[in-house]
Amino acid sequence: MAESGFGGHTPRCAPDLCLSQRHRAADCTRCVDICPTGAIQLAENSPVLDPDLCVLCGACVNTCPTDVFSQISPPEQTLALTIQHLPPTAPLELVCPLRPGGAQTQAPVAAIVHHARCLAALSASDLIELSSRGARPLWLDDSPCAACSLAACHPLLLRATAGANELLAASGRSPSLALSTTHADQLLDAPIERPLLDGMKPRLSRRGFFGALRQMGQERVERARKEEAPPMLRPAVAVDERLPRHLPHSHTELLACLAGLAAGAVDAAPPADRMLSLAALPFAALTVAPGACSACGLCARFCPTGALRFDGPGMGLLGEDDDTAYALSFQARLCIDCAICRAACPEDAIDFEDSLPLDTVLSGQTDCLAAG
Repeated sequence: MAESGFGGHTPRCAPDLCLSQRHRAADCTRCVDICPTGAIQLAENSPVLDPDLCVLCGACVNTCPTDVFSQISPPEQTLALTIQHLPPTAPLELVCPLRPGGAQTQAPVAAIVHHARCLAALSASDLIELSSRGARPLWLDDSPCAACSLAACHPLLLRATAGANELLAASGRSPSLALSTTHADQLLDAPIERPLLDGMKPRLSRRGFFGALRQMGQERVERARKEEAPPMLRPAVAVDERLPRHLPHSHTELLACLAGLAAGAVDAAPPADRMLSLAALPFAALTVAPGACSACGLCARFCPTGALRFDGPGMGLLGEDDDTAYALSFQARLCIDCAICRAACPEDAIDFEDSLPLDTVLSGQTDCLAAG
């Protein structure tokens, strides 16, 4: 911790939410791969966090698709409050504690905002909100990343930035997020001095301060309400429903952000055929090879969010007059792109496409992948 200079608290680890605990072939090692200090290891397919090695960079919180790692009142919430009270269209640059240069920058911005930890802790939804949903040009100085001891986190920052720009473009806005390394041609020829703001010190009035506390309290209560109850407190369910299903809080935030973009879209409602590239976003477009599905239902049983649903004989889900023996349906809105369905499928029948219509996510459309 002393070496990093980052703020915040050690993330809470909930191993029961791990995909590798859900299915032994899930083979998910995202948290281990992204951790720059080796603070996270897998023990019998269960993630273990060593607080003595953790430098509080926040990368694990941002990379896990099922929210195994989480924090109460993360620094990103305070950063959002700081930027929220600045002019909504003023260009800003975000910098991390390890970035040298102080108030000097080559980015064409009005001010520099100092974040409390690694910029890789910022998710796509964080970046969209910090950019005032695309109205504010937002620069992120990743120029020190290549020589940083936490360089393993940099791909996560690239992915979050690309995902945020993709969502902004899909909603009819101009992508407003720029990285120093990928937009070097737009940097100024020489450094200039700009006001340097502390992202952990929002300028709030007394009324705004208590309003922010109330909002944080409401968010904490809502998050706790949605968390899975301990096994001994869960009601009895059928055997094929005993694996708990829940939508991670991070995905709920992304859906809310996307809904906000669509509601205030520049060109009114986005065209129904507007495509969303999935390369940097936690959604998926599933396909099932014709005739390959054996109706075992394992993909739906292991799906952690309920994005996949299997309706079979005797389950009371198909209509009484329906001649269909089984149906496998999919809701892209609920998919977190964990690929556990492909790992669980004994027929290797499931595949993924590179894009899907934006309206499929916004409307919560359910598609039938296989029936027979």
